[in-house]
Amino acid sequence: MRTIFITTIILISTQLQSQIAVKSFEKELTCNVDSLRHVAKVKATSPCGIVDIAWKDQNFSGGCAGTLVRTYTFSDQCGATATAEQYISLMDTSPPVLLGVPSSVEVFGEEIPPSAQVTAMDNNKSSCEVIFSEKKEGNRIMRTWSSKDSCENVSTGTQVITIKPKS
Repeated sequence: MRTIFITTIILISTQLQSQIAVKSFEKELTCNVDSLRHVAKVKATSPCGIVDIAWKDQNFSGGCAGTLVRTYTFSDQCGATATAEQYISLMDTSPPVLLGVPSSVEVFGEEIPPSAQVTAMDNNKSSCEVIFSEKKEGNRIMRTWSSKDSCENVSTGTQVITIKPKS
């Protein structure tokens, strides 16, 4: 009698299925330009480990500060990817910052200092036009510098020069 051995080989495939799930987020929102860095980033999860998140911002015109489209790209350790877009209407409530406005001073006689060269920077790091005016009333000179950004926010700086008679 002969014995026959039958060997069965079973191959089991253990391929992990990956699907990235983007968590619920606010798709359209309004944000002050100064607070943009505090907008919560969109998050995602995957059964295939850590999800890497990258984003790219693109500015579009509209309103005084425009609209930002933030496109998120998610990828996991199994090679799956997903994207999501967020639309952020930007507003700007901060006036430009005046740089170089001199302090008020008292001078004697005709020792009036020349007017300063004042500049202005907006919160988007762009420069703004500065308008200078000067007015004399009695023994005082009032020098005023003002600047307005594209969202109509205004900054004003003043120097008062008081002229005292020479003793």
